[in-house]
Amino acid sequence: MIYQVSTFLENKPGYLRRITSLFKREKINIRAMTLSATNSSWGILSLIVHDPEKACKILNDNGHSSVLRHIVALEIEDQPGGLDSMLEKLETLDINIENAYARVVNDGETAFLVVDTHDIDNAAHRIEEAGIPMVSKEIVYGIK
Repeated sequence: MIYQVSTFLENKPGYLRRITSLFKREKINIRAMTLSATNSSWGILSLIVHDPEKACKILNDNGHSSVLRHIVALEIEDQPGGLDSMLEKLETLDINIENAYARVVNDGETAFLVVDTHDIDNAAHRIEEAGIPMVSKEIVYGIK
């Protein structure tokens, strides 16, 4: 399984850096991230890191309410229409994407789309049955 770390983050100057400083000190490598503001003064920071269990523990131990969320990473072509083609396949499977973001792996060749949905285990099963390639955790986490 592949996980992202999600944490609440107060929307104030320097608060994102509190997270990055913790990770720098603990040698946690951030592979991808997204930060979304809510209607209040808080945001949700979602991170893919090379060691999500350790990162989540570090955040919680330092007062940041954090959870691990199972996600699916799908390989898409890094070219015009690559994302649209993948979304068409997911639509055919009736998968509703609640959160998503993408990351280029090899410029002009491949990227991956991170997908989070209400029933991620069921979605992953349907994606696998449809033969849609999922990216390995080694590639997502940057493990060599």
